[in-house]
Amino acid sequence: AKTAGTEHLERLIDRVRGFAGVARTETMVVLSTFAERPRIALTAGVEAGPRPGRRAGGQRSRRGVR
Repeated sequence: AKTAGTEHLERLIDRVRGFAGVARTETMVVLSTFAERPRIALTAGVEAGPRPGRRAGGQRSRRGVR
């Protein structure tokens, strides 16, 4: 998820932790990105469809390291 700042991130984490069945969360912060994917609106009760598979060999980072 992408948030406007740390305050919004904290609120999102609190919200996720409030869902039944959530035992714990893990958060990673990305400081910069090479490319961004389009935003997807999250709505309650709607499940995401299948994700497309990755290309063979993985994806390369900006520096060409896998």
